[in-house]
Amino acid sequence: VGTLWQDYSRYNGLQVNLSQKMSHGFAVQATYTYSKVTDQGSSTFSDNEYLNTAGPSYAFDLKLQNAVSDFNITQNFVLNGSWNIPVPHSFEGASRKILGGWEIGSIFTAHSGVPFTAKLTSDEAFTGNSRVNTTAGGQRPNFNPGPGCSPNAINPGQPFNYIKVGCFSFPAPG
Repeated sequence: VGTLWQDYSRYNGLQVNLSQKMSHGFAVQATYTYSKVTDQGSSTFSDNEYLNTAGPSYAFDLKLQNAVSDFNITQNFVLNGSWNIPVPHSFEGASRKILGGWEIGSIFTAHSGVPFTAKLTSDEAFTGNSRVNTTAGGQRPNFNPGPGCSPNAINPGQPFNYIKVGCFSFPAPG
């Protein structure tokens, strides 16, 4: 029995950075990244590195694993600003040293979420898979393409009914 370490990861992204120093000690910076990371399996050593990981269905054909990485964040926006607090000219000596050079800053961050993997937390296929629990890879349900069932089988804006469960079924035994 041998171990095969064969995988790839591909990152494509657009990064935009705007910064401006303004008068009176103000500075502002905004950054935006639009990106996509794909691979053939994001886990390195075990299936519990990411909560949305599912182990390979067929280890002999890794092309079936080509997908968006478990850690992909498609959109990321960061806005930060700072203000150098001025020191009154009347301050001299120790008071100027102690009260001078202070700065106030703020950071705002917003980003899209990581992708999810539909998986079962029990051995529904009766394969004897020991990785079927809430922290390991689990088994994948069958995807049933049909009316209203795209590969992105979700109900946007419905947090309590987010996944279209009707688009999936339990795998056949064995």
